[in-house]
Amino acid sequence: MSYTSMMSRSFDAMKIFLWCAGILFLPAHMLSQVFTSIVLSEDTVDIGDPFTVTIQISVQHDSSPMMLSFESWAEMENRQFHIDTVRLEPLADMEILDGGHWNIGDFKTKIPFDIEKCSLRNGKWETTMQMEAAIYNAGHFILTGPDILSDSTQLKRQSNGAHITVLWPSNVNYADSLSLNPIKDIFEEPVHWSDYTIHALIFLAVVMLIYLIYRFRKKANTSTAVTDIAEEVKRPAHDIALEALKSLADKRLWQQGQIKSYQTQLTSIIRQYLNDRYGINAEKMTTEDIILATDRVSLTDQHKKTLRQILNVADLVKFARALPEDKIHSEFMELSVRFVQDTREIIEVHQENNSER
Repeated sequence: MSYTSMMSRSFDAMKIFLWCAGILFLPAHMLSQVFTSIVLSEDTVDIGDPFTVTIQISVQHDSSPMMLSFESWAEMENRQFHIDTVRLEPLADMEILDGGHWNIGDFKTKIPFDIEKCSLRNGKWETTMQMEAAIYNAGHFILTGPDILSDSTQLKRQSNGAHITVLWPSNVNYADSLSLNPIKDIFEEPVHWSDYTIHALIFLAVVMLIYLIYRFRKKANTSTAVTDIAEEVKRPAHDIALEALKSLADKRLWQQGQIKSYQTQLTSIIRQYLNDRYGINAEKMTTEDIILATDRVSLTDQHKKTLRQILNVADLVKFARALPEDKIHSEFMELSVRFVQDTREIIEVHQENNSER
């Protein structure tokens, strides 16, 4: 056998061996093979404009339970970043606006591959998932299908990539120094006590204002009450009468020969006392009318007799022009003082202790 013939037979044997090995290992390879296809509704959009992503997945019907991971979308590179590193960002900053019936919410959550949402065709589970997304950084990006995980092991997948270009809004003038900055996460400043200073000052001002109004109204009410009490509290009738009698005695009218004036003022003081003490309008009454009026008040017979003597002497001086002896004037002054003192009103004073001033 020639060398050439031996080499030919060896090559044929190797081909047979490789063919058999392929037959043996093909099922295991097919079981782990996943086919994905991704299609975008737009190939060019403005920043933030929504677009539709359609993904088709096909797996063997007897495959073990699998999970879908979209974490690669969170790290999707900007293919134009190396061209313009000033205005462009290195990553896409992509957001899923509507996860569709697969309820895809964020890139970190793994989604179970639910065969109930699939259809069986030619021994394969096939499904189509559709979602709405947006990209917030300008540039050029390539979207690939989700990673397929089985028992925490990433399976090999065959997938096409969908290209999309994200543009700056048409109303941005690049000649200007201003440009649309990429959307960044909101920075929450830690809460500090000084943030509530203005609120605390406003609260204290309101409390102080309420307190001042309260104090002012209380003081006003107290002043009004004191004034009302002062108006209601009148000097006793006997104090007024005794003071008037003393003042009359100090004038020494009868000693100066002014008899009529003295007697007139003396009886006028007594008549005013009867009005203040008993409510008898004695100024416009005759002596007899006054005596009759005293029947309605608490005057003893002795008091009535004394009162009649005082009034009669004054009547004689005023109308009959009589001139009593000098001692009559001083005696009747004493009778008048004694009459007022004996008939004075006894006032009981009740003292109340007030805790608030």
